[in-house]
Amino acid sequence: MKIGLVTPAPPESRQGNRVTAQRWAGKLEQLGHTVDILEEYRQGD
Repeated sequence: MKIGLVTPAPPESRQGNRVTAQRWAGKLEQLGHTVDILEEYRQGD
């Protein structure tokens, strides 16, 4: 499954929302999903 995680934190951020999104992305990828971390919601992606 392709999953998009949306966080307002920029890619170079190492705090808060970005770290949490990266943590969840890793867990979901271990389960076989494809994960994109996005800064804004893009309908239809």
